[in-house]
Amino acid sequence: MNHGKKIFFLFFLFFLLGFIVHAVFFPDLLLNRFISFDTELIGPQNKTVTPTPLFGSSTSVVLYENGRFHPSSAVLKKSNRLIIKNNSKDEPMWLESEAEFLQTSRPYGYSEALNIILPQAGTFSVKNKLDPENSLILTIKP
Repeated sequence: MNHGKKIFFLFFLFFLLGFIVHAVFFPDLLLNRFISFDTELIGPQNKTVTPTPLFGSSTSVVLYENGRFHPSSAVLKKSNRLIIKNNSKDEPMWLESEAEFLQTSRPYGYSEALNIILPQAGTFSVKNKLDPENSLILTIKP
């Protein structure tokens, strides 16, 4: 091999290795919302939004952090998966609701989550038993 081909081969090899390392360590940077362009560019919005679908349209995630649910209300479909995750390092999340399937039997610590498939339609309020000032309103459609 001549010198030019060796340089090209090494350049290609390092590029490929860099791509693989990035793919392994940062596979879903935007899906996990490590970077959120809407809040970085536009600023926080005080409107009702549907939770971010995680795996297609059948799984939705609601985060509990700083004493609030994000988003504070959501419209979901029956038999879809809902994850309510405690993202607050300082405050446990002990869910209570009029719907038994939206309650937790104990406080959930940081990074723990209620992970359920929604069994019935209706409108339900979910609160943190330890800090009931803010609530999550879930509307589950058939």
